[in-house]
Formats: sequence, structure tokens, C-alpha cells
Amino acid sequence: MIKRDKGIEFVKSTISIWIAGLNEFIYGNDRNKALSEFQIENTADILSDRLEFSNITVADLSLVFKKAYAGDYGKLYGRLRPDIIISWFIEYFNERCNTVAEINYKQHLQSKNFFSDVPRNTEKMDFRSSIQEAKTFLRKNEERIETEKRIKITQQKFNEK
Repeated sequence: MIKRDKGIEFVKSTISIWIAGLNEFIYGNDRNKALSEFQIENTADILSDRLEFSNITVADLSLVFKKAYAGDYGKLYGRLRPDIIISWFIEYFNERCNTVAEINYKQHLQSKNFFSDVPRNTEKMDFRSSIQEAKTFLRKNEERIETEKRIKITQQKFNEK
């Protein structure tokens, strides 16, 4: 999404800035162990070119790196490498996909439960009669809900006495 809105160079620059910041956070002034500019740029190139990450937003980038700073992807022990950074994105992408799948499944179950109460007629039915049947179902459902409310009120009054 970022690539579409801002261009590929913006994406690479944004990723590079995050990696450079993390690099500085982990290694400070010790440039002997830190990632080189070449490694940072290549990691940004790889991440920006991977098709599975094409719909990641700026917020997603922020979240991945904030989770890395917090140690959510495991302790780094002073060993920041391009393959580790790429693995964070793979893990995040898998989490994201699983979460979306879970939400979609729950929505599916909710709609399935809702439509399970809708009357069905196996015979062919014209449009007018199907609308009438749906209206009747909704009216009866409203009457049922209203009756349940009256029963609860009556039970409450009875329990108070």
C-alpha cells in the first residue's frame, strides 16, 4: 500500500530508517558488530520486493519494529542480521493472516447462525411471496422478543414481592 501511494524508494527509505534506528539501538557506537549500510539497504530491498508484504502499511512497519525493540520476536543478544529482520516480517505477516482468518470465520459463524433462523421454502417461490414470508418472520421475531421482555418484567415484579 505504501508502494502504491508513495513509491518504491519511499518504502525502501522508510524500512532503512527503521533498521538503522534498531541497529543504533542495539550496537550504539560499536560499528564493528553493527549492520553495514550495504546490509541495511539490501534488507530494505528484499522486504520491499517480497510480494507477500505488498499490502503492509506504515502502521504495520511501525508495529513490527516496535515489537522487535520490545523483544517480542525473541532476544537479539547483540546479533542483528538481515535474515532475522526478514523473519520478523514473516512472523508478523503470518500472525496478521491468522487474525484476519479468525475474524472472517467468526463473522461467517455469526451470519450462519442468523440465517439459520430464516424460514426457507424448498418450493419455488415468487419474489412477492418471499418478501411477505420474510416480513412475517421478522414480525413474529419482534413479537417473541417483546413477549420475552414482558415475561422478565413480570418475573422481576414477582420476585420483588
